[in-house]
Amino acid sequence: MYNILESKFAETLAKEGREVNIGDKTITGFFRRVADGKNESGYTLFYTAQSNNVPQGAILSFGAENYMCVNKENNPLETTVYNKYMLERCNYTVKWNLSCSILETPAIVDTGAQTFKGSGVLIVDGPIMLTIEDTPEARKIEPNQRFLIGGGNPFKVVARIFMNGKCYITGNADTLDPKDDLENEIANGLDCNPPTPPEPSEITYTVNPQDITEIAIGEEQIYTFKKWGDSVELPSAWDFSASGPAEKYYKLTKLNPNQVKIECLNSTNTPLKLVATCDDGHQLTITIWLTAW
Repeated sequence: MYNILESKFAETLAKEGREVNIGDKTITGFFRRVADGKNESGYTLFYTAQSNNVPQGAILSFGAENYMCVNKENNPLETTVYNKYMLERCNYTVKWNLSCSILETPAIVDTGAQTFKGSGVLIVDGPIMLTIEDTPEARKIEPNQRFLIGGGNPFKVVARIFMNGKCYITGNADTLDPKDDLENEIANGLDCNPPTPPEPSEITYTVNPQDITEIAIGEEQIYTFKKWGDSVELPSAWDFSASGPAEKYYKLTKLNPNQVKIECLNSTNTPLKLVATCDDGHQLTITIWLTAW
């Protein structure tokens, strides 16, 4: 009997075997529908070689589908040949905003006051219950953590229970926050990815002061350069250079990305050309006279 069972398993695995992913590992097995009515709830059986261990709560990914391992079937005759697991299909992927680190967890989402699983009954303390894999990342999900389900319906975690490789999360309905990213279903997601402001229709550049074009010996002048978009200051960084008289007549000091200081060391009849270059390539030029008084 064992030889027949082993031969049948090997034959079926060769014909119907499919590669499934468990984390970063790939194993081969085949699926069978559950014939006791559970299939309507997304249950299925998975057969694989004895060398392939699938922990409870583990997520098996096949194509676009994700399944959670509910338990291992322990028929003494079968377990000498292969491993047989009961799986439940995950019907949603929840995105958790953990301080702007987005954690995506395939989940079994149940609603209603009671949810039946096999011979047990789980009482849902709230309008929704999630079952996800128990991982170190999942344990970072704390009570009061907000999440979105079903096109942007907001919920808040009430409690968590970790058991048999699974994390059971109960949640109550919450209210939408203006910073919820409804398009990507991430609660408070706009805190992490604020919308890009529209491009300004007009860009201008200024220097202040613009009317001081003479500096006497022993004096100095600080010039501030800015970039504007529709009268709103924009971030900018400037580089500065000068030409005209020899360096013995002046000293140029860059104070910060927007400011430069010019000191007059000696007077000259040759005008100093100060060129300020913005990080977008735009240039402003000032003509400065270095005078004796």
